[in-house]
Amino acid sequence: MDEIIRFLANHLQPYGLCHQIFDDGAGLRQTMTFAETYAGRYGGVPGDYYARVWEAMLMSQYFDVGEQTLWNPSNGPGRLFVDMAKALEPVAGLPSGIGVGRWGPGDPDCHGIDLAAFSTFTDALARRYRESNHLVMRSLMEGFIATAIVLVERGGARVPALSEQPKTSTEDVQIGPTGPAAQADPDRLAELAAEHSAAMAW
Repeated sequence: MDEIIRFLANHLQPYGLCHQIFDDGAGLRQTMTFAETYAGRYGGVPGDYYARVWEAMLMSQYFDVGEQTLWNPSNGPGRLFVDMAKALEPVAGLPSGIGVGRWGPGDPDCHGIDLAAFSTFTDALARRYRESNHLVMRSLMEGFIATAIVLVERGGARVPALSEQPKTSTEDVQIGPTGPAAQADPDRLAELAAEHSAAMAW
C-alpha cells in the first residue's frame, strides 16, 4: 500500500490529481480505491500495476452518471466536448449538466453528468438544430449534438426533439437565390449519432 501511495503522490500531484486526499487515513483509503478502480478497469496485473494506473488516469477522460461510465475518450476529444458544451450553453439557454466527476475538483479528467439536466440541454440543442434552415449553423452544432445524444441514450434517457415535428425557426434564417433554405434532414442527427456510438469507447 505504501508503495502505491508514494507512486501516486510523486506522479499525480504535479498534474493536480488527487492533491487533496493524502492528508489522513480516509484520504489514503480513497486514493487506494481510486487506484484500484482504474487499474482494474485496464486489467492491471502486479507487473504493470503502476503503469496501468498512470496510463488510465492521464491519457483519457471519463464521462459518468454516478458510478456508470458513459464514455471514455482520449484527452483530445474529451476536453473538446467539455469546451463545446460550455460554448453551446448560450445557444440552448440552459446549463449543460456536465460537472465535477466522482473524484472531486482535483481531477480534471473525470466529468460527472447530471442526466436530467444534460438530457434537457441536448434536447434543446437538437430542437434548435432541426428547426434551423441555416446550413452553417447546423454544421457547427451537429457533431456535438450527435455525441451528446449517444450519452443521453446510454444513460437511459431520451431526446424527444428527434421524433417531434420541428417548428420553423425565425433565428439565423438562411435565404438562398430561390428563397429560404431547407431545414435539416429529419434523420440526420439520429444517423450521425449511430455512427458516433460505434466509435465511442465505454
